[in-house]
Amino acid sequence: MEIGACGNICDECQLANLFKDTDLNGIISDIAAESGLSPDVIREKFQCAGCHSSANRCGNECEIRKCCVISKKLDNCGLCDSFETCNLIKAFENDGLAIHHHAINNLRVMQDIG
Repeated sequence: MEIGACGNICDECQLANLFKDTDLNGIISDIAAESGLSPDVIREKFQCAGCHSSANRCGNECEIRKCCVISKKLDNCGLCDSFETCNLIKAFENDGLAIHHHAINNLRVMQDIG
């Protein structure tokens, strides 16, 4: 089971799994039509390969990944000395998305377990 820098379980992440679902081809086509990009470009630009992958695409925009994985060379934010006081983590945890709150709780549990 892969865990993202933010604590998201990759198999549960909507973005990581978005393009694996062939039922979403219609949605991808709609996004492509609105953006003027081809469906293949949409898939390539936004398909997530995980925070720790050199093939990562969507994570290049992720500030948490940039800080944790790229700058600090950590596996996840729970390993950072600034975890509980980090503004990126606070904003992510409190952005109203339950999956993000759950992800931060995953990191806290991992800290408790050691």
